[in-house]
Amino acid sequence: MMNVLITYYTKTNTTKEICEYIGEKLTSRGNNVTIISIEQILSSELGMNMLDSYDEIIIGAPINGMNWAPDAKTFVDKNMSVLMSKQIAIFFDAYLIDNSYGFWTKIIKKSLKKYEEALKPVAVGKFGGRVDKAFSGVPKLLFGSKKHTPLDRRDWVEIDRFVEKL
Repeated sequence: MMNVLITYYTKTNTTKEICEYIGEKLTSRGNNVTIISIEQILSSELGMNMLDSYDEIIIGAPINGMNWAPDAKTFVDKNMSVLMSKQIAIFFDAYLIDNSYGFWTKIIKKSLKKYEEALKPVAVGKFGGRVDKAFSGVPKLLFGSKKHTPLDRRDWVEIDRFVEKL
């Protein structure tokens, strides 16, 4: 049994829902799981000390502006020394992953590279995301989003594969 922290940043609750799903899977395997937002940890007086009680830390955040969310980067940068001593997994969710022009997909995937190299995570997830409404003409043309793409692109089987690595 492990003490697992799942921390996340979210704007639309998509990432939070993925974290809750991962938490349910890990709890069903007998782990003690805590799910808390990155904002709560960054604003906590405990800060880094809070992380000491966990064996594994999973960090999830969406892609904003073709990069991993700034709050996730700040969290990792501020806590790098503690995180490097833990078992780590990281993921992002992005509606445009594999649903855009190839160069956008490359930029999105590259956004985690620095953190993959520094943290050497046991698992890295690159998941489809969710939007509330279909892209209109200009954004669709700019990003190359395919016609008739479902609004929710999360692949729970892919997320299960990520959980299996934990």
